Amino acid sequence: MFCGAQAIRWRLEELEVEALLSLSTIGRILVRHDLTDRRTGRYEPKGVYYPRVEVQQANDLHQSDFVGPCFLKGGLRFYSFHSVDLATGRCAVEPGTLA
Repeated sequence: MFCGAQAIRWRLEELEVEALLSLSTIGRILVRHDLTDRRTGRYEPKGVYYPRVEVQQANDLHQSDFVGPCFLKGGLRFYSFHSVDLATGRCAVEPGTLA
């Protein structure tokens, strides 16, 4: 789920609020009310074992996911389907909109 100044601005646009605040103004309001949280330092693994499939050659295993919604100017909302071949690291992306 989206969060932050951009998500708030998009929601205000959906609600058809006439006096929209700029992204920087919304960001300053979030900081003023201590509603931001930035990561500090590097990621530290928790030591949890995750099973994995060993891949030997291209097309042995693909990892796929839907990404979105993403927004373009003018209110166009779109999603994309990402698929990565885990042996080669090559990626395929198929963008599309929902009816």
